[in-house]
Amino acid sequence: MKFSGTKNVLLPIAFEDLGSGKDRIHPNIKLLEEVNLKEKLSINKKFSPRVIWRFFNPMIPDIAGDYEGINGVIKLFEVLDIITRGSFEYIPVRTITVGNELVMMHVKNRMNTYANQIEIDTILVWRIVNKKIVEVWNIPSVYNDQNPSL
Repeated sequence: MKFSGTKNVLLPIAFEDLGSGKDRIHPNIKLLEEVNLKEKLSINKKFSPRVIWRFFNPMIPDIAGDYEGINGVIKLFEVLDIITRGSFEYIPVRTITVGNELVMMHVKNRMNTYANQIEIDTILVWRIVNKKIVEVWNIPSVYNDQNPSL
């Protein structure tokens, strides 16, 4: 999954099939692997036309809010690319599927803003229905020693 610039973000894709003892790829993880947020065609194929991306980051509060529809998601990442001079990225740490609808992803959110390099632990919660991403929550862990100004 490419979140920003040309950086390709790799996701942990295996989960244990408790019935067989074998690792398999969960279909929702496979879907997320195939998303490229820099390509409109990819977004059109993987996101619902009614998608909502709920974005919050205290280091860039001017763009906090709900981004609705495919054009909203495209706009969010275009603005992030400009504000962070192409440095914005999500580095996956752990991915957990919850049933057949939700995927929780712990990521390191890295970016350069206003001469500061920032890294924030973030949880992304993806809601996937009928093989389409319909909602994403971006939940940063903002109250920690790395962000003493908060």
